[in-house]
Amino acid sequence: MLYVDKSKADVPSYVIVNAKRELKDTPGTTVCYDSLLGDTPSTIREHLCADQGWLCVYCMRRISLKPEPGVSRMAHTEHYIPRHQHGDTGKALPYPEYSQADLDEFSLDYNNLFATCDGKYIEDEQSEEEPEEEYTHAGRTEKAQETCDKPRGNQRLTVDPRNPVHIASIRYGKTNALIDSSDSAIASDLTKKLNLNYHWLVAERASTLSELYEWFSVHAKDNNFRKECEERLQTLKNGDSSGKRQPFAQMLIWALEKRMRRMN
Repeated sequence: MLYVDKSKADVPSYVIVNAKRELKDTPGTTVCYDSLLGDTPSTIREHLCADQGWLCVYCMRRISLKPEPGVSRMAHTEHYIPRHQHGDTGKALPYPEYSQADLDEFSLDYNNLFATCDGKYIEDEQSEEEPEEEYTHAGRTEKAQETCDKPRGNQRLTVDPRNPVHIASIRYGKTNALIDSSDSAIASDLTKKLNLNYHWLVAERASTLSELYEWFSVHAKDNNFRKECEERLQTLKNGDSSGKRQPFAQMLIWALEKRMRRMN
């Protein structure tokens, strides 16, 4: 999961303020995200993507407003506190302390918004066809699964991408890149509510982590290895010249900082 410092966000304040004013001036219209018209939602989404280095806040895969098959996923706007909380029959509401009016207000609070991927695992994300419900993996027929905000729905989360303590509790298996946390509630969010240990996603993480460990083995004896690590760390945090960060950046930061601590 990605750490997002909202204090450094490029908030499109003028866009949100103007949109709210327009909605207030329209009789019978609720001032909320669902009522936004025109380019406002995509403008907000573009700012969210840029704040996150064009990575999904949950799985950390590349996202885009115009995705390329095999390169990036379609970006969506995620509401940390959801727009609605209609629970299933017999189930408690995830945020009982908030009224719908509160949720409407949160829906236009930039601090409550993140950019996520589409949560799908299909080869052509620009296809209008629904993803296959079943696929073959390791010789077995399995049901297709989704990740990130898709399985989460409106469930309440403990883990908060804005909280550095929460992100610091997250760890990854050295050889298998399985995501976990020292906090059991956060671990449950990651694996059950967000499905971030879905095997295709784990395989992508493991490949990326393996490449970093290979880089360690090649450069570990360099006289300026620490400086090389520091430079790579800054790129992972800040992105390239276009502001794009490497997929799974937070995992790589975790592994790199762990290695750097061993050099002290």
